[in-house]
Amino acid sequence: QAGAMSIKLPASTKFATDGGPKFGSFCCVSRPGLSEGGVKVNQDSYTIVSPFAGRNDWGLFVVMDGHGVSGETLSAYCVSRLPVILEMHPKVVADPGTALRESFVAVDEELREMFPREAYKAGTTCVCALVAGGTIFVANSGDSRCVVGSMLANNTTAATELSRDHKPDDPAELARIHERGGWVSQRSEKCGPSRVFTNGVPPLCGGLAMARSLGDHMLGEVGVIAEPEVRVHEMGTSDKCLVLASDGLWDYVPSREVVEMVNAKCPTQGGPEEVEAAAIALMGKSSDEWAERFEGCYRDDITILIVALQPAAALPAALPPAPRVVENGDKGAKRARVEVGALALPGVCVRVGISENTGMSERSTADRANVPGPGSPDRRSQLLCIGV
Repeated sequence: QAGAMSIKLPASTKFATDGGPKFGSFCCVSRPGLSEGGVKVNQDSYTIVSPFAGRNDWGLFVVMDGHGVSGETLSAYCVSRLPVILEMHPKVVADPGTALRESFVAVDEELREMFPREAYKAGTTCVCALVAGGTIFVANSGDSRCVVGSMLANNTTAATELSRDHKPDDPAELARIHERGGWVSQRSEKCGPSRVFTNGVPPLCGGLAMARSLGDHMLGEVGVIAEPEVRVHEMGTSDKCLVLASDGLWDYVPSREVVEMVNAKCPTQGGPEEVEAAAIALMGKSSDEWAERFEGCYRDDITILIVALQPAAALPAALPPAPRVVENGDKGAKRARVEVGALALPGVCVRVGISENTGMSERSTADRANVPGPGSPDRRSQLLCIGV
């Protein structure tokens, strides 16, 4: 099935006067991982909201990567709540950085109340880009990542990481964990990345492979925190794309190579066809890398969200055609493509997410949050593309 999508077009023909967003087409594709038992539960979730905070030139783009026994439930809940809490924050317009930090923490506190058992030993990463006119605010907790891609004057590609992976052995993260009595294992070929443990000598494997997350409250006592790092980027004319993704992409495809592939697939203005092609190409590349390293026996969940950056375009004189959804099969998976005529329209709201049906339906998850549901309970590969 295609991911659940909600697109609201305004009844009025009155248009914004703020010049429209400085982003164009955007596309998100998510693919579940593999384990020895076959296709596993996809614990990633994503959401896209535009306009945002009552501003037609703002857009919110979020990718979350759940982990643990109930990670898919927690990521689905958080991806539905974060936009709501952030949009209601009194400082969202005047001080977006503070609003983002406090909203992450507020969502984490809701997990304590709504999912006390699940969030004790499970959680989710969150990387969030708030495109506010010509300024991009990126908040990150965990090891998902956001990168801006630029095309320089000599036709070379530059990749600027707007977030820092919060690995436990990062010096700053390690110092906080040690100060609070936690223990961090070293990277090893057998057990993989460094991991956080409560205290003492850990078992052979296990632990948490990140130093920040929403949830994982058992490890909160030893320095694993939800508070994100926030970075601010002023868009320049050379900036062409924004890529947010879970670590299923970044583990084996470097940021520079990701941006090079996106720019190669988007040689013109980054229209919907080009952005879609870039997302599919990156998904194929990352899947191939996992297959080569694990001989097709294991693959992490992979979610890739690409946003084409561009100067504000002139607004149309009339409403665009109604959105249309096209479903096609692609290597056994369903894809959904939604096209609208413009994003700079009052009331155009795209809220998209995906999470596994784990005994609590998507609608019941949404009802607990009192917001639109984060998506389809069917966790096959999914793709959303919005074109301007």
